[in-house]
Amino acid sequence: MPYPDTGALTGRIPGASGLEPATSPRTAASPSPGLLKRIHQYRYPVRRKLQCCFFWTANAQKNNAPAYVTAASRLLDEHNLELDVCPGVEKTAAHTLPFNALVDISHEEELRNLAHKAHYHEGRIPVIFCRFAGALGGESDTLGYLVRLENWLPFILINVDKTSEDGVTLLHEIGHASDCGHVKSKKGDLYPNFMSYPPPTRTGILRNQVIRLAKSYFARNA
Repeated sequence: MPYPDTGALTGRIPGASGLEPATSPRTAASPSPGLLKRIHQYRYPVRRKLQCCFFWTANAQKNNAPAYVTAASRLLDEHNLELDVCPGVEKTAAHTLPFNALVDISHEEELRNLAHKAHYHEGRIPVIFCRFAGALGGESDTLGYLVRLENWLPFILINVDKTSEDGVTLLHEIGHASDCGHVKSKKGDLYPNFMSYPPPTRTGILRNQVIRLAKSYFARNA
Protein backbone atom coordinates (compact mmCIF):
# COMPACT_ATOMS: atom_id res chain seq x y z
CA MET A 1 0.00 0.00 0.00
CA PRO A 2 1.54 3.36 -0.97
CA TYR A 3 2.13 6.06 1.61
CA PRO A 4 -0.64 8.66 1.60
CA ASP A 5 0.26 12.25 0.84
CA THR A 6 3.73 11.66 -0.56
CA GLY A 7 5.33 13.79 -3.20
CA ALA A 8 7.04 17.14 -3.51
CA LEU A 9 5.68 18.55 -0.27
CA THR A 10 7.22 15.84 1.88
CA GLY A 11 10.78 17.05 1.50
CA ARG A 12 10.30 20.78 1.12
CA ILE A 13 11.18 22.05 4.59
CA PRO A 14 13.88 21.09 7.11
CA GLY A 15 13.15 17.86 8.91
CA ALA A 16 10.38 16.75 6.59
CA SER A 17 11.97 13.48 5.58
CA GLY A 18 15.71 13.75 6.04
CA LEU A 19 16.08 14.76 2.39
CA GLU A 20 17.60 18.01 1.25
CA PRO A 21 14.63 20.35 0.71
CA ALA A 22 13.89 21.42 -2.83
CA THR A 23 13.50 25.14 -2.26
CA SER A 24 14.60 26.06 1.27
CA PRO A 25 17.89 25.66 3.13
CA ARG A 26 17.82 23.07 5.90
CA THR A 27 18.49 25.73 8.52
CA ALA A 28 15.80 28.13 7.30
CA ALA A 29 14.58 30.12 10.29
CA SER A 30 11.07 30.68 8.96
CA PRO A 31 9.71 27.91 6.71
CA SER A 32 6.39 28.50 5.04
CA PRO A 33 3.68 28.52 7.76
CA GLY A 34 1.34 26.70 5.40
CA LEU A 35 3.79 23.88 4.75
CA LEU A 36 4.73 23.70 8.42
CA LYS A 37 1.11 23.29 9.46
CA ARG A 38 0.26 20.82 6.72
CA ILE A 39 3.26 18.53 7.15
CA HIS A 40 4.55 18.83 10.72
CA GLN A 41 1.56 20.12 12.67
CA TYR A 42 -1.17 18.05 11.04
CA ARG A 43 -3.93 16.91 13.40
CA TYR A 44 -6.04 13.91 12.49
CA PRO A 45 -9.66 15.11 12.12
CA VAL A 46 -11.05 12.56 14.63
CA ARG A 47 -9.41 11.76 17.96
CA ARG A 48 -7.93 8.27 17.69
CA LYS A 49 -6.46 6.03 20.35
CA LEU A 50 -3.71 3.50 19.69
CA GLN A 51 -4.62 0.49 21.80
CA CYS A 52 -1.79 -1.46 23.42
CA CYS A 53 -1.74 -4.39 25.81
CA PHE A 54 1.39 -4.53 27.97
CA PHE A 55 3.01 -7.70 29.30
CA TRP A 56 6.17 -8.31 31.29
CA THR A 57 8.25 -11.46 31.55
CA ALA A 58 8.72 -12.81 35.06
CA ASN A 59 12.43 -11.91 35.06
CA ALA A 60 11.85 -8.29 33.98
CA GLN A 61 12.89 -6.44 37.13
CA LYS A 62 13.20 -3.00 35.55
CA ASN A 63 10.27 -1.18 33.95
CA ASN A 64 10.70 1.52 31.31
CA ALA A 65 7.02 1.50 30.31
CA PRO A 66 6.17 4.73 32.21
CA ALA A 67 8.94 6.70 30.48
CA TYR A 68 8.04 5.36 27.05
CA VAL A 69 4.31 6.04 27.45
CA THR A 70 4.96 9.58 28.69
CA ALA A 71 7.16 10.40 25.69
CA ALA A 72 4.77 8.80 23.18
CA SER A 73 1.72 10.52 24.65
CA ARG A 74 3.38 13.92 24.43
CA LEU A 75 4.15 13.53 20.72
CA LEU A 76 0.87 11.87 19.78
CA ASP A 77 -1.32 14.46 21.48
CA GLU A 78 -0.01 17.16 19.14
CA HIS A 79 -1.61 15.22 16.27
CA ASN A 80 -4.94 14.32 17.94
CA LEU A 81 -3.79 10.79 18.78
CA GLU A 82 -3.34 9.07 22.14
CA LEU A 83 -2.19 5.81 23.69
CA ASP A 84 -4.69 3.54 25.40
CA VAL A 85 -2.77 1.04 27.53
CA CYS A 86 -4.13 -2.08 29.19
CA PRO A 87 -3.64 -2.69 32.11
CA GLY A 88 -1.46 0.40 32.60
CA VAL A 89 2.26 1.09 32.86
CA GLU A 90 2.97 -0.89 36.03
CA LYS A 91 3.68 -4.61 36.03
CA THR A 92 0.79 -6.72 37.33
CA ALA A 93 0.51 -10.40 38.20
CA ALA A 94 -2.16 -10.97 35.54
CA HIS A 95 0.10 -9.54 32.84
CA THR A 96 3.29 -11.27 33.95
CA LEU A 97 4.34 -14.06 31.62
CA PRO A 98 5.91 -17.22 33.10
CA PHE A 99 9.15 -16.73 31.20
CA ASN A 100 12.58 -16.35 32.81
CA ALA A 101 15.05 -16.67 29.94
CA LEU A 102 16.94 -13.96 28.09
CA VAL A 103 15.04 -13.37 24.86
CA ASP A 104 16.40 -14.06 21.40
CA ILE A 105 14.56 -14.54 18.13
CA SER A 106 13.92 -18.21 18.87
CA HIS A 107 11.57 -17.17 21.71
CA GLU A 108 9.26 -14.91 19.70
CA GLU A 109 6.53 -17.47 19.04
CA GLU A 110 6.60 -18.73 22.64
CA LEU A 111 6.23 -15.21 24.03
CA ARG A 112 3.35 -14.44 21.69
CA ASN A 113 1.54 -17.62 22.72
CA LEU A 114 2.05 -16.80 26.41
CA ALA A 115 0.59 -13.33 25.91
CA HIS A 116 -2.40 -14.83 24.12
CA LYS A 117 -3.05 -17.17 27.04
CA ALA A 118 -2.53 -14.49 29.69
CA HIS A 119 -5.10 -11.92 28.60
CA TYR A 120 -7.73 -11.40 25.89
CA HIS A 121 -6.49 -8.41 23.91
CA GLU A 122 -8.28 -8.40 20.56
CA GLY A 123 -7.92 -5.04 18.85
CA ARG A 124 -4.78 -4.16 20.83
CA ILE A 125 -1.14 -4.57 19.88
CA PRO A 126 0.75 -6.70 22.41
CA VAL A 127 3.90 -5.09 23.82
CA ILE A 128 6.12 -7.44 25.81
CA PHE A 129 8.73 -5.95 28.14
CA CYS A 130 11.54 -8.46 28.56
CA ARG A 131 15.28 -8.98 28.84
CA PHE A 132 17.24 -9.36 25.60
CA ALA A 133 20.03 -11.89 25.12
CA GLY A 134 23.11 -12.19 22.95
CA ALA A 135 23.07 -9.89 19.94
CA LEU A 136 19.83 -8.37 21.25
CA GLY A 137 21.32 -7.40 24.61
CA GLY A 138 24.62 -6.77 26.32
CA GLU A 139 26.41 -3.92 24.60
CA SER A 140 24.16 -3.85 21.53
CA ASP A 141 22.01 -0.85 20.68
CA THR A 142 18.81 -2.88 20.36
CA LEU A 143 16.16 -1.28 22.56
CA GLY A 144 13.13 -2.93 21.00
CA TYR A 145 11.81 -4.31 17.74
CA LEU A 146 8.66 -5.28 15.87
CA VAL A 147 7.97 -8.99 15.39
CA ARG A 148 6.06 -10.32 12.40
CA LEU A 149 5.08 -13.99 12.56
CA GLU A 150 3.04 -15.96 10.05
CA ASN A 151 0.12 -16.72 12.37
CA TRP A 152 -0.02 -13.49 14.38
CA LEU A 153 -0.55 -9.80 13.80
CA PRO A 154 2.59 -7.72 14.49
CA PHE A 155 3.65 -7.28 18.11
CA ILE A 156 6.49 -5.53 19.93
CA LEU A 157 9.34 -6.63 22.17
CA ILE A 158 10.96 -3.99 24.41
CA ASN A 159 14.30 -4.36 26.21
CA VAL A 160 13.73 -3.43 29.87
CA ASP A 161 17.45 -3.17 30.59
CA LYS A 162 18.06 -0.23 28.25
CA THR A 163 16.01 2.90 27.62
CA SER A 164 16.46 5.44 24.83
CA GLU A 165 17.40 8.92 26.02
CA ASP A 166 14.45 10.56 24.26
CA GLY A 167 11.99 7.84 25.30
CA VAL A 168 10.65 7.36 21.77
CA THR A 169 11.51 3.66 21.29
CA LEU A 170 7.99 2.38 21.98
CA LEU A 171 6.39 4.90 19.62
CA HIS A 172 9.03 4.10 16.99
CA GLU A 173 8.06 0.41 17.08
CA ILE A 174 4.36 1.31 17.05
CA GLY A 175 5.20 3.26 13.89
CA HIS A 176 6.68 0.14 12.31
CA ALA A 177 3.53 -1.78 13.25
CA SER A 178 1.58 0.90 11.37
CA ASP A 179 3.73 0.38 8.25
CA CYS A 180 5.87 3.48 8.78
CA GLY A 181 9.38 3.01 7.44
CA HIS A 182 12.57 4.61 8.68
CA VAL A 183 13.07 8.31 7.96
CA LYS A 184 16.51 9.87 8.09
CA SER A 185 16.96 12.95 10.27
CA LYS A 186 19.96 15.26 10.41
CA LYS A 187 21.37 17.88 12.72
CA GLY A 188 19.50 21.12 12.07
CA ASP A 189 16.14 19.52 11.32
CA LEU A 190 13.27 21.44 12.87
CA TYR A 191 11.50 18.24 13.90
CA PRO A 192 13.75 15.14 13.90
CA ASN A 193 11.40 12.35 12.92
CA PHE A 194 10.22 9.66 15.35
CA MET A 195 11.03 7.03 12.72
CA SER A 196 14.71 8.00 12.68
CA TYR A 197 17.44 6.93 15.10
CA PRO A 198 18.73 9.41 17.69
CA PRO A 199 20.57 11.68 17.99
CA PRO A 200 19.09 14.22 17.59
CA THR A 201 16.15 13.89 19.98
CA ARG A 202 13.10 12.79 18.00
CA THR A 203 10.21 15.27 18.18
CA GLY A 204 8.31 15.08 14.88
CA ILE A 205 5.58 13.02 13.23
CA LEU A 206 4.76 13.74 9.58
CA ARG A 207 1.26 13.98 8.15
CA ASN A 208 1.50 10.69 6.25
CA GLN A 209 2.75 8.96 9.41
CA VAL A 210 -0.12 10.37 11.49
CA ILE A 211 -2.55 8.92 8.96
CA ARG A 212 -0.87 5.52 9.07
CA LEU A 213 -0.94 5.46 12.86
CA ALA A 214 -4.62 6.44 12.87
CA LYS A 215 -5.46 3.62 10.45
CA SER A 216 -3.42 0.87 12.15
CA TYR A 217 -5.11 -2.40 13.12
CA PHE A 218 -5.05 -1.39 16.79
CA ALA A 219 -6.47 2.16 16.38
CA ARG A 220 -10.02 3.10 17.39
CA ASN A 221 -11.97 6.32 17.87
CA ALA A 222 -11.32 7.79 21.31
